Amino acid sequence: MVPFAYHLDLNPYGWNSYEAILWRYVESISSFLLLNNTLNLLPYYFFGFVFIIQMYRYYRGKAGKTSTIIIGLYAQIHPLLLSLPVLLRLPFTIASGGEVLYPVIIPIPILLLLGVALIYYKPPIIPSESH
Repeated sequence: MVPFAYHLDLNPYGWNSYEAILWRYVESISSFLLLNNTLNLLPYYFFGFVFIIQMYRYYRGKAGKTSTIIIGLYAQIHPLLLSLPVLLRLPFTIASGGEVLYPVIIPIPILLLLGVALIYYKPPIIPSESH
């Protein structure tokens, strides 16, 4: 429900917006759009779900703290990696009219910060085996 990224549109008449999975807030028209771009942006927010699953595994005692944090960091870096070709203005990212074909997604690390805060302030309770 919280925004996972800022969508920087490099096209002349594009919309800059805050992106969440179920909504987006478009700055230029000061409006919320529901279920807009949800599937198109799946490659950018998919690893956020992987991090949530890893958090679940961590609290079940099936994953370590370090691997959970690393997956959370990767979930934040992944959108930038996908946006890197556009930021570098590589030829395959620009249409013949000069329009940028792919979005630039700048992560907002709310999910990572919440996850790391939970890890450090509420460690998992793993029951000890009694003999």
